[in-house]
Amino acid sequence: ERRLVESELGNNLELLNLFLEDVPAAIAILDQQMRYQFVSRHWYSEYNISDDNIIGKSYYDVFPETPERWKKIHQRCLEGDSAECEEDLFIRANGEQQWLKWEIAPWVDIAGKISGIIMSTEVITERKEAQEALKRLNQDLSRSNRELEQFAYVASHDLQEPLRAISSYTQLLAKKYQSKLDAQADKYIHYIVDGATNMQQLIQDLLSFSRVGTHGKELAVTDCEVVLNRVLDNLNVAIIESDVIVTHDSLPVVMGDDIQLSQLLQNIIGNAIKFRSQELPRVNISAELKAKEWIFSVRDNGIGIEPEYFERIFTIFQRLHTRREYPGTGIGLAVCKKIVERHGGKIWVESELGVGTTFYFSIPQHHQDLNII
Repeated sequence: ERRLVESELGNNLELLNLFLEDVPAAIAILDQQMRYQFVSRHWYSEYNISDDNIIGKSYYDVFPETPERWKKIHQRCLEGDSAECEEDLFIRANGEQQWLKWEIAPWVDIAGKISGIIMSTEVITERKEAQEALKRLNQDLSRSNRELEQFAYVASHDLQEPLRAISSYTQLLAKKYQSKLDAQADKYIHYIVDGATNMQQLIQDLLSFSRVGTHGKELAVTDCEVVLNRVLDNLNVAIIESDVIVTHDSLPVVMGDDIQLSQLLQNIIGNAIKFRSQELPRVNISAELKAKEWIFSVRDNGIGIEPEYFERIFTIFQRLHTRREYPGTGIGLAVCKKIVERHGGKIWVESELGVGTTFYFSIPQHHQDLNII
């Protein structure tokens, strides 16, 4: 019977050794004198231990740089306590800094007596460095946002004031000397006023572009039917004057920023009106659920876009027509792209010259969408 017990014990020890050899973690079992009894293969690799056999050696001989606070923790665990730490800095003898996550607990023999401690550790230096890098990036982003805020303030006040003055005084000049100026002078005055007005609009559009990521509301439950009705009210005069027939299917409830979604739809529908067909112009807005995201479409029968411009139109300041042909700053679709990306989606276009254009954009379907009564 004794031989059977010894044989079973030997088998168990062999299994433990095999387990510790292959377990994907840095584990060490030490006795009461902090001498190594069992060590996993990862213990050697994680700590770059050149000695290929440390069994029987003291933990403090292998790591002479062990800080006193760790020794006190070891002693408490040898007396029955357990300890753990999510992040701990270990400075090696060669000056290398390692960030560790560790757990220490006592182990007992058959008689229930504490015979040593078990250490399970993980070197998390790369993770810690990545977190620090992310922290620095976030700090840089916060600083950039503050600078952008300052730019927005300057653009909305300091830059526009001179333009307002130019426009106002030029119009006053034209009114006061109306009978004394010839046609050429009137034309020049018109150019000045028109240029100042275009610059003011450009600044406003730039502000809209810069504020998509910094002035957006927190995403919340948003009824796209309500958003679309608001947009159609805003565009009502343009729709009537252009004789455009606007139709729409049922639109979903999503998690979104209702103000930005209004801006998104208004820009796209506004473009459909601007670049409309001369014969019975139509615009249709719809949405379809595909693979856990809503695919919205704004379809028109307008002048169309050539395929080589499908990507370019979403870049800031890109125009396909002169300002004289179609007014605008070339920023609207770039704003749309930023809004869609802020909502976690994508925007793209399909078009055929002389047939019409369809703008698509996606918004992820969140679980909150399904809980609306």
